[in-house]
Amino acid sequence: MRNKFLASLAHKQAGAFPYLLSFFIALFLLVTSNAYAQETAQRARAGEDTNAAGSTSGSITGRVTGEDGRPVGDIQIFIYSAYSSMSPRASVTDTGGRFSFKELSPGLYTLRPSTPAYVSLPDENLFNPWEPKYFRPGDAAQLTIVRGGVITGTVLNAQSEPLVGAMVRALRVRDSQGRRIPMDSAFGGMPRMTDDRGVYRIYGLHPGSYVLMVGGGNPYSYGRPNLYESDTPTYYPSSTRDTAVEVFVRVGEEATGVDIRYRGERGRAVSGTVTGAANTTGRFGIGVTLTRAVTGTFENQTFVADVGGKRAFSLNGVPEGEYEIAAQGYFEKGETVASTPRRITVRGADITGLQLQLAPLASITGRITLEPVKDEACSKTNVATSMQQTLVTARREDENKERLQAERFSESGNIPNEQGEFLIRNLAGGLFRLGVRAPGEDWYVRALSLPASTARTATDPSKSTEAKILLPPTGTLAIKTGERLSGININLAQGAANLRGRVVMQPEGAAIPANLRAYLIPTERERANDILRYAESNLSADGSFVFTSLAPGRYWIALRPAPTQADTLQAPRMLAWDEEERKVLRREAEAVNKVVELKPCQRMTDYTLGYTAK
Repeated sequence: MRNKFLASLAHKQAGAFPYLLSFFIALFLLVTSNAYAQETAQRARAGEDTNAAGSTSGSITGRVTGEDGRPVGDIQIFIYSAYSSMSPRASVTDTGGRFSFKELSPGLYTLRPSTPAYVSLPDENLFNPWEPKYFRPGDAAQLTIVRGGVITGTVLNAQSEPLVGAMVRALRVRDSQGRRIPMDSAFGGMPRMTDDRGVYRIYGLHPGSYVLMVGGGNPYSYGRPNLYESDTPTYYPSSTRDTAVEVFVRVGEEATGVDIRYRGERGRAVSGTVTGAANTTGRFGIGVTLTRAVTGTFENQTFVADVGGKRAFSLNGVPEGEYEIAAQGYFEKGETVASTPRRITVRGADITGLQLQLAPLASITGRITLEPVKDEACSKTNVATSMQQTLVTARREDENKERLQAERFSESGNIPNEQGEFLIRNLAGGLFRLGVRAPGEDWYVRALSLPASTARTATDPSKSTEAKILLPPTGTLAIKTGERLSGININLAQGAANLRGRVVMQPEGAAIPANLRAYLIPTERERANDILRYAESNLSADGSFVFTSLAPGRYWIALRPAPTQADTLQAPRMLAWDEEERKVLRREAEAVNKVVELKPCQRMTDYTLGYTAK
């Protein structure tokens, strides 16, 4: 059962830093993975490759080092197949920090080091540092782990007596750069219980800002009563959630003296039942989550239990206020159902008799066509395995994505089968943008289209309607919760060009602006609104930039400060996605008229671009 549960999480573990599994599933994973890790580690040391895939293709090897560059041995490494229900496999590094996963089927994989007190930082990606780093069979990975942060202190009651046996939780609310963490990723290290002195110590924390909470309903109790579950949570230093003080920790840093004065205030209970999705058992859990209505911040969550044949839930220790409550069910093959968020007001009394109805989420189906070039010398990727190394994603675009259901189900993806068919499930209703990760640098997205006869069906087939969605030049499509959208066609062509270069500052030695970004803009007027032909790249510390998987053609190349991003941690938006910004970008690039022409399969590696400091 434990291995199968972990299998259902594999596809989300392979997903980005801001678009992870739901909060309560992530918490459950922390509890269950330790025993699983010990079990698989013993097998890995004995030379077994756990849960081997049926067909073989190759191996992924790698090495783990510390921040000082020295190899780290005896580290457990988990490998996940992207957006797959395949159980994770495990390996353990040798004394030289080396590990290997053999007999891997063609596909995309992510790697996760796991060892107490240490964390792995997000991979540096030129455009989106929170996008997962994918590996293919045949790749060699270099992983770095660093000692995580620590928060420690004492919890005392109003009489200055130690609070014994109280669970203290750390919620990560901002990353190291101050950007707000989405709710479904906002958890810290394993919660820790206070000892007989009231002392707690939470370790293995990623850098960033945390709020500390003690008391209230505890998802770690799994139905077992605790002394403080009926109290409203007390936040550091002795506050409600709205006035909680954030604690910032750096890599390897220990924040001491984070003492909490427990308020001991009685909270309210919110209870009810979950209905719907009768054809599923919810064997991997149905959870109910409570968030603040105005801010969308996490407040509480619990699991659903079978009580007298009904799926019942109870959230204890709820402070008075305005909330949104919703249920989510996770099933064996990665399918998810959810209820529509419901607004409730907790004031003066408990709330009972709530009914949350689970219903299927939206899905998108389509087909990918590969168009290989005739010149074999131009091809770098094995066409036979390219389909299994292609990734299609759908990511929410509209402004409402900060709300509960939208935030939880705002991104999903799928790897197509051998026939090129893909199915993207578990999407809340809204406006979505399709993304395609090509199977290699020699492939590019030539076209993305939707026939007029595309089928759009609701949960009730009798309510089918004609599809009215938008693709390039806007690149987005609208879908309602419960709809099944089909007929997306994606053409990938081989023969892509790549461009690598470096910015030369003028005068020499001037600092590169932190927000400077490189852009490629198609010169052809007929391509002016084809966003598939636009590209942008962040600059590395040394001024280098990289563009891959480009359609051959003529481009203006330009440098421009990137727009100020919101303080919320989310996938960055390309400038060309906005119509007005695209017009300005083209106008500025045409005035400078710095043109680069890229031929099929060309690899330009030494391009230099001057920039005058302002």
